[in-house]
Amino acid sequence: MEARKFAVYLVIVAMFFNVIMSLTLRPNRFFVGLGLLMTALILVGYYFVPAWFNLWMGLVGGGTFILSGIFIRKFWK
Repeated sequence: MEARKFAVYLVIVAMFFNVIMSLTLRPNRFFVGLGLLMTALILVGYYFVPAWFNLWMGLVGGGTFILSGIFIRKFWK
């Protein structure tokens, strides 16, 4: 399997579990939306930016982690 396909597969599986856990353990629309958004952005990068895919994955993945960290810091007290 090609490395890019494997990376996309791993991210999609991880985001699937993220969405399921967000729905069941602590229902929160923010994390459900963030998981779906990250999945969509990774697929956009895979199909439309193949030359810059690794950079795209880093920016999208890191950006969503930063957003979730800001959300947790602001709203979970």
